[in-house]
Amino acid sequence: MPLLTYRCPECGATVEALLPLGADPPACAECRATMQRSYQGVCTFGTSGKCACGGECATCPGCTCHQ
Repeated sequence: MPLLTYRCPECGATVEALLPLGADPPACAECRATMQRSYQGVCTFGTSGKCACGGECATCPGCTCHQ
């Protein structure tokens, strides 16, 4: 199971959760809103090193930093 980061769209709280892929997102401990997956970090895909990642995997047309 991957360690995923979630952010609350209502209050901005963040949490890391160990959840199976496809599991429902957790509820915020602060305000009980449904949290959203946070895509932030560094792209390490490919073999030419690291590049800055935009973090929006749902709308990403694909990583072009390794081409």
